Amino acid sequence: MQANQNNDYEVITLTAFDQINPRGWHQFCLCYPFPDKSEMNGAIFLLNHYLQNIANRFPYLCGMIAFTDTSKLKIELRYPKPPLDALRLQQFFTVNDLTAELSYEELTKDMMPRDRLEDRFWLNWTSPNPEEYDAYVMNIQANLLQGGLVLSFSFYRGAMDIDGINAVMHQLFREIRMGVDIDQPCSTGSARQQQFRNRMDIEFGTEQQQEYAQKVLAMGERPIPSPNQVASSPYPEINLQPPLPFFELGMHAIFTFSSGFVHRLYDAVGNCLRKQGKTITIDRKTCLAAFIWSDIMRVRAACRGSSFTSTAKIGFGTNARKVSGVHDLYIGNMMVPVLATSSLSHLIDNRESRNGEDDCPHYKIITRASLKIREAETAVNADYVKERYRQYATLPDPTIAINALSKAIDLSGAGVFFNSLLPLNNISMFPLPSYGKNAEFVRTVVENHAFAGMCTFLPRSAQFGNSDFNEHWEVSVGLAPAEMQRIMSDEKRGLKRWAKKVDVVVEGF
Repeated sequence: MQANQNNDYEVITLTAFDQINPRGWHQFCLCYPFPDKSEMNGAIFLLNHYLQNIANRFPYLCGMIAFTDTSKLKIELRYPKPPLDALRLQQFFTVNDLTAELSYEELTKDMMPRDRLEDRFWLNWTSPNPEEYDAYVMNIQANLLQGGLVLSFSFYRGAMDIDGINAVMHQLFREIRMGVDIDQPCSTGSARQQQFRNRMDIEFGTEQQQEYAQKVLAMGERPIPSPNQVASSPYPEINLQPPLPFFELGMHAIFTFSSGFVHRLYDAVGNCLRKQGKTITIDRKTCLAAFIWSDIMRVRAACRGSSFTSTAKIGFGTNARKVSGVHDLYIGNMMVPVLATSSLSHLIDNRESRNGEDDCPHYKIITRASLKIREAETAVNADYVKERYRQYATLPDPTIAINALSKAIDLSGAGVFFNSLLPLNNISMFPLPSYGKNAEFVRTVVENHAFAGMCTFLPRSAQFGNSDFNEHWEVSVGLAPAEMQRIMSDEKRGLKRWAKKVDVVVEGF
């Protein structure tokens, strides 16, 4: 199967957790939808197998616990700071639920520098007193209701570069596609599990397969092979068509933010507006969208070595034209403003100013009117996008709307989509580039971005064409209702404080 011709799985992104842990944690997430709940057991069997594949290539990733009932998966990751003595390691770790004793060298080889990519084992953390350990703990719950399984992993900043992650994730998805044959559903989880086991016994684990996997990993940023090259691969059934970076497979990320982070953005935007002498009327959704935009601009300004406040010109709602240099920024009931550079490569090319001038590329905001998005109360209609932007679609399946839209508005891989339908009303869809000079920008974003929260995925079907949008959001986020309410309450209070300070009228409360 060709990855870009199926809507049955999603891709991966990165976000920084520097604000949570100063030692530089990063998180990436995998969303893998399954047709029905009966596949849960088989899915866990498969994913546990391939999570070991990830662990083998992330030297600093050291722990995982996964347990399920019929609809939930919980993953807990901890990172122990080396060096550790053998006694404590043997006390806190088991390996794949086995009781085999391991030497200190065997346990600590998972913490070797990133150039040590030989086989590693997967460690299950079983510490009864994690507070005694120098570790970062993350709990993610994902509900498998309508088929949206979300897995989250963390790795230390020095573990692997962006290109290496890209290659690993491409391989992971290729292998998962081989293991999960969605076109042939099984009636029970046990049957599906046996099917997984049979397929893996046949198709994975051989020396030839390992050798081929290393070749895939080595592909990195090489050009996309032609269909003939794909057909002539040692394992044509695996189908590398095409080995796109995972950023280019139509991914979109959902960010939720801590209240403190949102408040900092409130202040940054408010100060900028006050300097321009603006008093405007906004609603909460528009406000949050502009805050996220301001942070993206702050990161881009950092790429140029410029200050955030000197370059961010913020506009809200229909009043955006009142701010010099900013086009109409619209938050509709559905989709919304798209913020983009005319060319991301242009941004990278101008990181060093010529003759001392500020070579900031032109920031343009694509308005709701120019996008002509229909059906404002539902998700984007994929058929409409296909028709409206078909001349821009370069992939075999132009219904991958995010790619078509990206081409249409000249995103070049950088931009922000906001959607106001979601319960928290404070999310962004943030496609990132991956090739060539763009990879440098990705790395800069990952290193400098102040996102402090949880990054998950919506299944692509939920974003483009599935009317059951909110349920998919709840599936993907996995936040308890009480936690959702707390976040919303904190942000509401913070927004009121911010609005009073900067003399902005806030509607919708």
